[in-house]
Amino acid sequence: MRDFARITLCAMLQRKTDGRYFMSFNLIGDRWLPCRRASGARVWLAPHVITSQFGDDPILTLDFPRPDWNAAVTELLIGLLSATIPPHSADDWAERWITPPPPGELQSALAPLTFAFDLDSEGPRCFQDLAPLESAEPKSVASLLIDAPGDNTVKENKDLFIKRNGITALSLPYAAAALITLQTYAPSGGQGNRTSMRGGGPLTVLISPRRRNARLNTISTLWELVWSNVRDYDEDAPPIDGDLPHDDRRWSRVFPWLAGTRQSKGDIPTLPIEHADLLQVYFALPRRIRLDFEPETDTKCSLGGPTDGGCVRTYRQINYGTMYSGWRHPLSPYYVDKKNGLLPFHPQPGLVTYADWLAWWGLRDGQSALNLAQWRERLYALGAEVVDLQETRQHGLHAFGFDMDNMKARGWLDERIPYFEPPQDAPPIWAQHFQATVTQLVEAAKATADQLKYELRRNQFGKWDTEKQQYKLLDTAPKDAFDEVATQLWAETQEAFVQSLDRLHQSDAQHADRSVRTDFMKSLRSTALRLFDGACDIDSLADQNARRLVEARKGLVIALSPGGKVAVVLGIAETKSKKGGGSRGGKS
Repeated sequence: MRDFARITLCAMLQRKTDGRYFMSFNLIGDRWLPCRRASGARVWLAPHVITSQFGDDPILTLDFPRPDWNAAVTELLIGLLSATIPPHSADDWAERWITPPPPGELQSALAPLTFAFDLDSEGPRCFQDLAPLESAEPKSVASLLIDAPGDNTVKENKDLFIKRNGITALSLPYAAAALITLQTYAPSGGQGNRTSMRGGGPLTVLISPRRRNARLNTISTLWELVWSNVRDYDEDAPPIDGDLPHDDRRWSRVFPWLAGTRQSKGDIPTLPIEHADLLQVYFALPRRIRLDFEPETDTKCSLGGPTDGGCVRTYRQINYGTMYSGWRHPLSPYYVDKKNGLLPFHPQPGLVTYADWLAWWGLRDGQSALNLAQWRERLYALGAEVVDLQETRQHGLHAFGFDMDNMKARGWLDERIPYFEPPQDAPPIWAQHFQATVTQLVEAAKATADQLKYELRRNQFGKWDTEKQQYKLLDTAPKDAFDEVATQLWAETQEAFVQSLDRLHQSDAQHADRSVRTDFMKSLRSTALRLFDGACDIDSLADQNARRLVEARKGLVIALSPGGKVAVVLGIAETKSKKGGGSRGGKS
């Protein structure tokens, strides 16, 4: 697996141990990336080879055995290209998207970074502390995994689902991926163990377009994923100049492991520009870690990685690494917190619904990820002949991240969602109308789901109120009853929601939105009533409290009537007649 054809002089990568010289493991020069080609072949590549055989058998994706490793290493590749060859314009970007640079060109671009990316050097080690941390107690390499059981969990014998001792050794490529993932998404870890630049388990959103390909129909390759999310050239953070001497201060401002850690004892923050280069956003070092290497070993990697170059069984860690503050990561959407300003979104517990998409698009009390903000101009530079626009509007964003409960990983979110860009010639007000209508559709779905759940609970637990002569839901009724039915409504109306957005996109959003809202309400109504009838088993009416059931269903019907609360949310409510017209439904 090891590739000793280096892109810099071998002497730069040699070190001496017990009188013997051998090659360091380097993340720029070594073939450490497991990848999957369009043909299905699994190959190991160095970063500069990801565009190889692009016309015949392109690399489609990274193929590490864990999705969080694939995600974090993809972000690393985006950072490497952002630090070396950021596009100067949309046309410059489109040119390389259409015709990817050959491996030789990428090799030349990445070569100056080689000295900074040794994994097992006696000097600086990438994504590790510069100090040897010899006084720290060795920890099992399994603890690098964000979802591994913590020390207290193991001590109290509560590791029921993810067992201790499952990972005892990792090959060098897999150890590198685990380390990068921890530094990129680091959760809370006790006093002084700092979280990632975006906090524990941040949400990442990547533009994930598909290319029209005459031979393979439409495909999405690793190059397109990485290059579509690379940052634009920034005068405040220009690319690394390969001619800079290695002791130039800018290198350590970008790659913090090249200098002593800026420690955070006393909660000393590290600020952008003032203390570090803006490019460090891709190479953050919140945890003070040193891996322990076994250069020659018969030990097998617990996940099947190649160990001919050695393995890692333990690592050392001390607290008070870098505490990042005031940074804006280009691959995450942000929301406005009244006390703390802009904060990055994080995955939340429960199933993902299209209500979550608003935040991920940056349409709900916040700002979109910067890579989304630059995509519109880039897409127009490409043209519809090259990129599959319909596919982008169906599955154009890849959202992922850990759902964390403090130090505990509850799950890994991995979603493909639509992305709708404004039409090229649309006036600025188009986006306002589009956002307003999309928000109304989501709020209407929420109101419907709440009403559906309320009426189901009222039918199940309602008590007769003699004074009001109706069934009333008491506060003591279970709050989470029928949550699964409400979630089902979101799932079953998702396709109608996407179709509504597609209709808005293809027409004048200002004038088409009323018919879109009306049709979406019809979908909400039919779905909600069907789910209500199924959950209540309305066919067995004789065996139930008939009056309570009829009253609950009537409440749902009224809420979804032309003059009901859902129509009010959508802005299409019909005016009541003077003779009455009925209530707008029960509370939610």
